[in-house]
Amino acid sequence: MKRSYLPNRKHICGAYFRVQSVQKFFLLLTFATLSLLLFLICEEKWLQQVTTGVGGGSSGRWDRNKPQESKSYKNYFLNAARLKDMGLVVNTTHCKITDFNPWDEEIIPFIKAAQPLEDCLKTNYNWSYIEADVLVMNAEAMKADGHVFTDEFCCYKTITRKSDDNLIAKKLADDSISYSRCVPITDERTRIDSEFIVVECSWSRFTNVHYRGFHGIATSEGNARKAKIQGKVDFWKNRKSSKQDEELPPSILVVGIDSTSRINFRRNMFKTQKVLQSLGAVEMFGYTKVGENTFPNFCPMFLGYSAEDVFKVCMLDYMDYQDDCPSIWKQLDAANYLTAQTEDSPDFTAFNYKKAGFANQPVDFYARPLFLGALDYSLPYTLNMIRGDHIDCVGYQTNDEAITTYMESSMDFAHKNKAPIFSFSWSTTLAHDNLNMIQLVDETYSNFLTRMIKKGYLNNTVLLFMGDHGYRFGAVRETLIGYYEDKLPNLWIRLPPRIQEKYPDWQKSLENNSRRLTSPYHFYWTLNHIIQTFSPSVLPPQSVKDLETGAVIDRKYVQNFLESVPETNSCSDVGVPQRYCACYPVVSLPLSDSNLLEGAERAVEKVNHDLNPEGDEGKKLCVKLTVGKITAGAKMYADGIIRYIVGFVTFPGEFLLEAEIDFFVKNNTFSSVPNVQRASKIDQRHVKCVTDPKVELFCFCKDFTT
Repeated sequence: MKRSYLPNRKHICGAYFRVQSVQKFFLLLTFATLSLLLFLICEEKWLQQVTTGVGGGSSGRWDRNKPQESKSYKNYFLNAARLKDMGLVVNTTHCKITDFNPWDEEIIPFIKAAQPLEDCLKTNYNWSYIEADVLVMNAEAMKADGHVFTDEFCCYKTITRKSDDNLIAKKLADDSISYSRCVPITDERTRIDSEFIVVECSWSRFTNVHYRGFHGIATSEGNARKAKIQGKVDFWKNRKSSKQDEELPPSILVVGIDSTSRINFRRNMFKTQKVLQSLGAVEMFGYTKVGENTFPNFCPMFLGYSAEDVFKVCMLDYMDYQDDCPSIWKQLDAANYLTAQTEDSPDFTAFNYKKAGFANQPVDFYARPLFLGALDYSLPYTLNMIRGDHIDCVGYQTNDEAITTYMESSMDFAHKNKAPIFSFSWSTTLAHDNLNMIQLVDETYSNFLTRMIKKGYLNNTVLLFMGDHGYRFGAVRETLIGYYEDKLPNLWIRLPPRIQEKYPDWQKSLENNSRRLTSPYHFYWTLNHIIQTFSPSVLPPQSVKDLETGAVIDRKYVQNFLESVPETNSCSDVGVPQRYCACYPVVSLPLSDSNLLEGAERAVEKVNHDLNPEGDEGKKLCVKLTVGKITAGAKMYADGIIRYIVGFVTFPGEFLLEAEIDFFVKNNTFSSVPNVQRASKIDQRHVKCVTDPKVELFCFCKDFTT
């Protein structure tokens, strides 16, 4: 009996007339108008469905064109006095981080059971999967769905990253893929010699497609870096032959989920947390973000430089390629580590959001083409000529299932070839806009880690499970716990038993450091510490010159998780700007306090100045902002300085901004340089006139129309 399933927009619209042959060209033209009308109807209804809010004050879908936050602002410092009754997770000389209960009374109203926006197994058939390098057509699953493999016309197309000189010149290399002709599948098992494929099935060559499955394999076959991969494999093979008793360096597995604080991970991912605890992973209570969003936190993690310095040493413009940046991948290449990178949501990854990304494939196994392929089939266009910007499913898999499947394939390849690997993944789509949605990936990641344990891969793998920051926008951010969670991302680190035995000081330091102040800079220097320990012939990171001035810019904050971190660390010692520092308890102030208004006015003056430097696009395109009203106020005593924190709403735009400004009691004056961050979601309608991500934080376009 044919399975009953919920038709999604792809089945209703996208598969309406996806004709593959030249013979049907005129038929396509005949039905073009009908198809367009059908798309408009379906797309309108679909958007109405998926933009319905699901807890946490915003839609579970990442809809960048719709404002999500509440307009009823609250003073989230009003009950700050209760901080004195809470314990501390970090209690060092210059840092006191509050021990919030994940089920704090302020957060309870926002906690809801998450519901998937699309059940991928209900909206897509599950007829194919990969075993090693073999494509398997599941005849039994097809039969259960009322189809017979031998009666179907099934074929597969390879998906390949394009990177010719023309695309590179147009800054399109990292967004360009090509498809091969569709190769007929005649057997239930077919060996695949490509990295990425899309499988299609229909009643015949000339009828519409009713099954489409996407698959990625970490392989050197068809890989642009085949020679480099083979060179690394040969290096370890030859070294093993000459040094029989020398063990491999540990692999490094980094699993990241966007917008996930330490507290929210504990609140919503019980199964994954349980697996990490069973492994003896160490929770880093003092790990603090250094930037507002993902990119400025990735810069210290992977380059050892702040985002500001990255724009001096290798990216003079957001649309400069990042190939020349001194990334950790180059150190890993020099140490003959295999490298893999897996991220969903291609348009919004840290290296690509309003940036050019990479001209050439940056790592050995690069999953971006797979997710670009899924995006190509994400909109209900019959001609499939326009790429979408969002997917909830990669075929029958959720995004996170596709991520973990490819990660596992990269680990399989490394294990099979007896080579160490640095495999990095980052999940963005599900977690970014909703506090509760990570509930839906808990089982995915706990199962993935369990498979890694059963396969023995974690026996010689350093595991880091992490986030980049907490939830940054909306009503949750307008709570006392939300103020702190934003600054304190999730991070667990687990050393394999062999490393703990060989380097007991590493484990001891890791445990001690778990209660000390750390930052993404520690991530970078930890990777380098591992590389230098096991590959001492690799040169340590070299300082890089400013592209414009020629001045050498040194890397700073040289501390790592595996050596003792100073007990005296302050935020300035680890590269954490004051506006992200969670080390000082706050004291609530009445909104009528005159210092709050002065602080807000100084902050908005700075924002307007930053928007309008001579020659900048903001000068021509963005409205001058003013202080609308004060919404929150507090002060803290930070190393002998009184620091005021003021939340305020701008006019126009009603942006919720938060400023921190130092007050010098001796001179009775404010600092001339307040630190300002945005605490409300960007409404993309307000910023359509600009392309600079830093400008869009505070821009309200002069030509804005509703």
